[in-house]
Amino acid sequence: MKVMVADAHPLLREALKHLLNQLQVDVVVTEVGDMASALTALEAEPTVEIILIDLKLAGTRRMEALSELRRLAPSAALVVLSESEEVCYVREAHERGAVGFIPKSTPIGVVTTALQLIISGGSYFPPGLLAPRVGEIERQTRRPGPGAETEYIRLTPRQHEVFAGLLSGKSSRQIAGELDISEGTVRVHLANIYRLLGVENRIQAVRRALELGLAGDFAARLADGE
Repeated sequence: MKVMVADAHPLLREALKHLLNQLQVDVVVTEVGDMASALTALEAEPTVEIILIDLKLAGTRRMEALSELRRLAPSAALVVLSESEEVCYVREAHERGAVGFIPKSTPIGVVTTALQLIISGGSYFPPGLLAPRVGEIERQTRRPGPGAETEYIRLTPRQHEVFAGLLSGKSSRQIAGELDISEGTVRVHLANIYRLLGVENRIQAVRRALELGLAGDFAARLADGE
């Protein structure tokens, strides 16, 4: 796996490189300290799979940098490292295609979980900082025919697996065991699923899934408290 870490602080780059090496045996990490170096490195090696970047990096134009990175590395997972936790900033990064947003104040254990999610093809945004706008679910409605209306929720493959476990009544520990991931990772996935559904807990998620036609008989009984 090829990863680029773009940040002005050598110690932070080294810490992330060390963490990535612990999480992924075959990882190759490229470190750069400014945007010009990042672009040069990507032109030489456009097959980078993950890019971790501080958008305050010298030479960046903030969020526009994500578009530049996407142009040079179209298949890379873009992850923003930030000193800011402003909701509008998180939202814009998400809307511009970032799959992750990691505030620099994040505890190391959470950073580890976030990177595990991203390496496995998932996403990570701080719980609560990317809550759905009012009506966001409704704006994703599709009407396949007269009088018919189908809503959909976009989940990553891993989120689908975690959600399926939830809908079958499994605990976070059971889901973690079946998927060979940590309970902390399951909780992060669940937090992101709740965010996408616009709910706050398991029961609300099950009821929302029933509304969307995503759940079966067991979930129906669970929602009714049986």
